[in-house]
Amino acid sequence: EDLWAFNDERVARAIYDSEIPVISAVGHEPDVAISDFVADRRASTPSNAAEIVVPDREELLRALDSAEKRMEQAAHGMLRRQGQRLDALAEKRVMTEATAFVEDRRQDVDHMTHRLCAGMRAVA
Repeated sequence: EDLWAFNDERVARAIYDSEIPVISAVGHEPDVAISDFVADRRASTPSNAAEIVVPDREELLRALDSAEKRMEQAAHGMLRRQGQRLDALAEKRVMTEATAFVEDRRQDVDHMTHRLCAGMRAVA
């Protein structure tokens, strides 16, 4: 029989040991070979194997469309959160009244300097 090679033990072991996924699609529907039992997947016919291996175009397009929508939603969400963060930072006094903020910090440093000097005089 012309399909007998797919019943050979060496062929079966090679299929089983293959690191590349193997689809056994020998002959037609009623044909069964040892390769069917050791392959990663069995197809009833070579045409069926092609259908298994080649993804459906419409299914791929739907998956790509879905991935695009998820990425778009994620990007919009990130931009919205960063915009809110930027708005919150823009409302801080250091941004709205930078000169007054720096002046307040300078006064704080002056006050601490006077306290430090007074403390050093008290110890001496």
